[in-house]
Amino acid sequence: RFCYSLYKSNSKLSKFIIQDHLRRQLEFFFCYKARIVDCAVPCWKLTIADENILPVSRQKKSEVKKDAAGFSISNQPVSKILQIIYRYNPLEVPIIDCTGIQYNIDLTIIASMTDMHDIAKSLEPFGLKLVKGETHMQAIILEEIN
Repeated sequence: RFCYSLYKSNSKLSKFIIQDHLRRQLEFFFCYKARIVDCAVPCWKLTIADENILPVSRQKKSEVKKDAAGFSISNQPVSKILQIIYRYNPLEVPIIDCTGIQYNIDLTIIASMTDMHDIAKSLEPFGLKLVKGETHMQAIILEEIN
C-alpha cells in the first residue's frame, strides 16, 4: 500500500496536465501504468421521497452526536449524514447525495451504523431514501508494468 499526494504550486494548471503528471509519476516511482476510464460503478444514493417530512432546521446551535447505535444532527447540511454513514462503512461503495436539499436539517436515527439496510430503514420516516444504484464516474485503473 502507498499513500500518495500530488502538490502543484501553479493553480493555472489544467486538469489534463495534472492527470498526465500523476500518470508519469505512478509509472516512474511505483511501476504502475495508469489510465483513466469512465465506467458505471455501484453506489448508494441518498434521495428524497417527501421534502415536506424533512423540515428546515429550527435550531440555532449546530450539533452532531454519533455512535454505533445511531446519530443525531442539529442544524447540519445533508452532506453530514453521508459523512457519518461513511465513517462507519469506509469499505462500502460510494454514497452520493441526490436530494438537492440546500438547507440545514435536524435528524435523529437509531440504527446499527454498520448495517446499510438498517440505516436506510431508519431514514425513511424522515422522507429520505438510501437506495443501491449505479452512477458513472471516472476511475483510475492501475496495471503493473512487467
